[in-house]
Amino acid sequence: MLEAVGHDFMEKFFTCCESTLAEDGLLVLQIRALGFNDKFIRTWEYYFDYYAAGFKTCTLGDYQIVFSRPGNVAAFGDPYNVVPSTY
Repeated sequence: MLEAVGHDFMEKFFTCCESTLAEDGLLVLQIRALGFNDKFIRTWEYYFDYYAAGFKTCTLGDYQIVFSRPGNVAAFGDPYNVVPSTY
């Protein structure tokens, strides 16, 4: 089974990133305690912004793939269900 899952958690994930990367956020404090500087933190902010833009424009996406034996109804339920997609 192949399922597009990026759109389901995108907003929650990036909200969490914003709060942890805030100036007094837990992640920033932990990163600084490890000896990393502001340039490293800005690189991560760029990384998250890049992926946020990619998800919003459907240029990027996350997919979940489930592998199973043929006839394993417990894993998939109805084998004739349509696989959800972001398109």
